[in-house]
Amino acid sequence: MKAILLIVLGMGCMFGSRAQWNYDSARGQSLNAGYTDLGTNGTAITTNYTGTAMTHDDDNSSVQNIGFTFSFNGKTFTQFVLNTNGFIKLGVDTPSSRKIFYPTIGANGVGSTGPAAGVVYVADSNLIYPFSHDLNNDATGLAEYRVYTSGTTGSRVCTIQYKHVMDKLTPTQYTYMEFQVKLYETTNTIDFVYGTFTASSNTSTLTTAAVGIKGNAPDSSVNVAKGSSTLWNATLSTANNLYFKNKNYSTAGPNFSSRNAVLPDAGRTFRFVSNSTALPVTLVNFSATENNHQVAIHWTTTNEINEKNFEVQRSANATDFTTIGVVAAKDDAATNHYLYTDANLAGTGNVVFYRLQQNDENGRSSFSNTIRISLDGVNDALTVSAMNPFHDAITLQLQTPAAGKAQVSLLYADGRVVTSKELSVPAGSSVVILEEQAHLAKGVYFLRVAKDNAVKTIRLLEE
Repeated sequence: MKAILLIVLGMGCMFGSRAQWNYDSARGQSLNAGYTDLGTNGTAITTNYTGTAMTHDDDNSSVQNIGFTFSFNGKTFTQFVLNTNGFIKLGVDTPSSRKIFYPTIGANGVGSTGPAAGVVYVADSNLIYPFSHDLNNDATGLAEYRVYTSGTTGSRVCTIQYKHVMDKLTPTQYTYMEFQVKLYETTNTIDFVYGTFTASSNTSTLTTAAVGIKGNAPDSSVNVAKGSSTLWNATLSTANNLYFKNKNYSTAGPNFSSRNAVLPDAGRTFRFVSNSTALPVTLVNFSATENNHQVAIHWTTTNEINEKNFEVQRSANATDFTTIGVVAAKDDAATNHYLYTDANLAGTGNVVFYRLQQNDENGRSSFSNTIRISLDGVNDALTVSAMNPFHDAITLQLQTPAAGKAQVSLLYADGRVVTSKELSVPAGSSVVILEEQAHLAKGVYFLRVAKDNAVKTIRLLEE
């Protein structure tokens, strides 16, 4: 007889929203990793979102493939959309406008209709912006956008390249620009790599761009700040006016400023390092919920080591963590829980961060990804049930109060992805079927569902 496994991700509007933002400014790096032009490797991006020819001024590309599964903001992505104004949006949805860019100092958000104060791309999520500014063809008229995935499974790199572009500031600062985004499989590291910038003959003038990454909200973002006369290869520090900053750009800064008198050294790389799990166990799921200051932290593993206990750690800034409790590890696959009263979650907008730590016999520490709890009044309740065990297909039922995108992923027991798809689900109840799974060997698998700011994984058995 088949059993139904029921998992509740949220418990109505009494809970604050949850997100798994997995980057912070403390891990940001500046280095010179070299710049390698893609040449003819990969695929030139030549069609726009409506399927017609790609233009080079204020355009969104057709949906492009990353080449592997990339984890960002508590979700997994296999595709992206490129905007010609120096940013990409992960997933299959077009950005809210073709004309989004970060045009001048003090302007935030977008485009030709004027600035929107306080938030970079206020209507958009899952953004990666290596140099978001009003851009166009250079004088050759040969602007090129290209994507290339290289490497072997488990360590592949997706490179997204902008080439033969120039800024539209008056006066123009650069007559030629080239730069890349690199997405790394497994580690989920993000690199911004800058190649040749050619100075115009115009007067050296301060110009600003947005340089950074953004999840769902201002507190789920990391941006790079730089003074216009600061060398691109300066040592990272606030004193040097080159640093990574959590949260969004504001009207007063931080801004990424530049001018044609100070060009990047070719190969200059700004690196965003994910807080992805590096524990000595396989962490299948790590999540938290909040109810009236009570935070319930949950995690599941496939191969616990009973002498390696879990330290549950908390931070108010995603950087300085303090151990708040210890949970004994078991010696096999397990589900773990820890309950904590967090007085800082007293009002809407307050944010705290949690992670897990394990120590080896030599005292070295390993850490999980960091999860964020934010009270913003959003109801993201979600119920997921699945037929278990499964055979030729997996049938699951989703129950959600609001329509939206849900990412459904089937994983091997070791965490590798079998298949993943992003679905548009209606409010209320809907049924999803993952077909043609008969080729899978008998054994344990995990089904992961992510919607809005909630992520949960359930255990399935193939018989």
